Amino acid sequence: MRQGPDGFRVVTVSGPAVRVNQFRTGPRALALQLANTRLPTSTTIIGSGDRRSLGFAIRATGIPGITGKLFLYRETSLGRLSAYPAEPARS
Repeated sequence: MRQGPDGFRVVTVSGPAVRVNQFRTGPRALALQLANTRLPTSTTIIGSGDRRSLGFAIRATGIPGITGKLFLYRETSLGRLSAYPAEPARS
């Protein structure tokens, strides 16, 4: 992701979730903004049910060949929320 005047633009991808040149908004953009001031940061849980995910952002500093404000962003699927089975009662 690269920060520009219109927000955070995807510059390279690995996986099918986003495309190059897309802009990130909402909780994803907020996590990227916060990554500019502290490292690392995360999104709130995005989505619901079996389509929940959590994103992580970090500013790419100190990496040879990286210039300007570039951010690394990773989003992980959390899956469906479920409770642990209750433990059997002890006598």
